[in-house]
Parts: sequence; structure tokens; C-alpha cells
Amino acid sequence: MKCSDCGRSGDYTFKVTKRLGLSYYVSFTCECGDVLRFVTGTRIRTDTSTQMTDLNMTSIIGGSLVGLHRRGLTKLFGTMGILPPVQIESYKKYEKFLCDTAEHVVTKSMQDGAQEACTHFQSKDICVSVDGTWLTQGFSSLHGIGTCCSAADPPKVLDHQLLSRHCSKCAGLVGVKTSDGELYDKLLTEHLKRGCEANYQGSSGGMEGTAVVQILKRSIQKHGLQYTSFIADGDTKNDVSVSETEPYGPGIIIERKHCINHYSKRMKTRLSTIKKQHGSNRLPDRKTIGGKGRLDDSKIYRAQVYFGNAVRENVQDLKSMQVASWSAWYHFASSDKHPNHDFCNPDRCGLYLDYNYQHQEHSLPPRICEAIHPA
Repeated sequence: MKCSDCGRSGDYTFKVTKRLGLSYYVSFTCECGDVLRFVTGTRIRTDTSTQMTDLNMTSIIGGSLVGLHRRGLTKLFGTMGILPPVQIESYKKYEKFLCDTAEHVVTKSMQDGAQEACTHFQSKDICVSVDGTWLTQGFSSLHGIGTCCSAADPPKVLDHQLLSRHCSKCAGLVGVKTSDGELYDKLLTEHLKRGCEANYQGSSGGMEGTAVVQILKRSIQKHGLQYTSFIADGDTKNDVSVSETEPYGPGIIIERKHCINHYSKRMKTRLSTIKKQHGSNRLPDRKTIGGKGRLDDSKIYRAQVYFGNAVRENVQDLKSMQVASWSAWYHFASSDKHPNHDFCNPDRCGLYLDYNYQHQEHSLPPRICEAIHPA
């Protein structure tokens, strides 16, 4: 570098004057006394005296996303030859600022989503989509969350509810109880005032239904909206929970709508069950039900897609929905000698779109069509 005062180059003395995690305060001093200073990272809160920088914040965000806290980040940085992150007290301040900012953004986003949904439906009574998930697979998870999204275009999250059967602080106080009863009572009282993390009692499978009910109960207070209909997957516990609690009072019926994508999976499930039941047993044509040119995974997937399209395109006409659903079976059962595409949609069926259409690539043998007919 060239000194701006004396014009000499390469005569700077390098020194790190201060380090805050990944942010370094660096100074270069020339022999003439001129000093050049800069910081790696930019302050993110110029309105206060805090020295938080974007470099440290992004490292903490990245650690949170992959499940690493300060101890894990210290090991990662050490492996890469980088000094540790900020001290534990500063790390907690970063986390609190990040949490507060995220809460602010979440609240603003949900408010905007509620306004957009109200405009989309032209009413305070709207349709939403609900679903739940758990921290771990299976039905033994201690933590679960229910989410409510608007059915507008585009859909946005309107509310969420976290449920937990376990409180880490209560579990930690168990050891204190055996050694000092008075201290345990004092710490427990203070903890309960701040709020216990365990806010649910029951099975993990019932978390989704409980979360949906709590979200519905506070929809008027939170957004001034009533969720008079909701779209859900095949979990019937949601219907039971909503109908039993009556979130909006007696007489107000909340309609449950089926998600067509989830509903179409029934075709896949039943065809897969039939295929599994037959296994390696041979059909009357002396071949197994699976294999190339027979009921393989691609054929099952296509049947599911056909069924989903039949439901989606005829949601207001039950008779047309039934005809369109059966058209997929007749399509599979057709051959060059015996084409049967009278019920097929001309805009989708290959026979109407391709003059040189070959049934062998798209149809199923007669014995397989007889086997899957019940589905």
C-alpha cells in the first residue's frame, strides 16, 4: 500500500488492535506516523453502543441452521484454523437479538398474509391449510408444531403453535430437589413465573389436532378472521378435535376439505397393497404381477396422477368425477385390437394426440387389470 502522506509503499507495520469473534480491528502504521484502520465486518446496530457485526451474526445464524451452538462452532472454527467465536455472554446477546428480530419479522409476515387472504376471499371467513410435524420420526416425539397457512394465491403462514411434553429446566431441577428442598421450591416458583416449556399432555399423535384447535380459537383475536374451512391431509384426529371443541362457539360449523394430492395417494396405497399381496405368486397368465411391462412403480405413479387429475378437474360434479376416475382403468385395459378410450379426456389421452399411438407401452395385460380392478 502507498502512504497518503509521505507517498512511500510497503513501509506499513501490521497490527491487530482488537478481536471480537470473527471481526478484527486492524491497523497499518507507516514510518511517518500515518495510520490506516479498518474492521472485518460491518456493525449491524449503529443506534446503540453495542459492537455487533454482520460477520459474527451470519456465523451464529449458520450454526443455528445446522444445529451447532457456540461449542460446536468453536470446534468447527478450530478445525479450519480460525479463532473461536465471540465469548459466551456476547453469544447470548447475539442469539437474543436474532430471536427478537425473527419474531418481529414473523409477526409482520403473518399480518400481511392475513390481509392478503382477506382480500383474496373478499370476506372475514376464509379457508386455510393446516398441517403438523414432529422433531423426531414416529409417534414418540416430545416436541411438535402445528402450522396454519392461507389458501390464497400465494399461500402464506398465518399462525403456528409449538407443543412440548418435556421441559429441560424442570428436568434439571430434579437433581436440586434431592439435595436441597428449599432451593428447589424457590427455583421452581421462579421458573413457573417465567413459563414452563411443557405445554401439552397426551400422545404425540394428538399434538397436531391440539395445535389446530388452539390456532382456530385465537384467529379472531390475532387477525380478525374466522377459519370456516380448512384443508388437511388424511389425519382424521383434526376433524375430531375441531368438532368436539367448537372453537367459534356452538352453531358455527367448520368445514373440512380434503387435499387432492393427499387424497390421490389412496390409489397409490391400494395398488401397492395389491402388488404386495400377490408378491411372487403367478397370475393366470403364468407371470408375476410386477416386472417390466406390468404393474411397476411407474404404472402405479401414473395411475395416481390420473386419479388426482380426475378429482381435481371435476370437484363440482360427482358423476363426472366417477367417469373420469374409471377412464384410467379403461385406458390401461385398452389394446390395439380392443381400444377403449371413450371416457378418456381428448386433451390428455395419447390416442387422440398421436396418430401412431402404440398401446403396448402404456397399457397393462388383462390379468393385471382384473387384479387391480377393486382398487
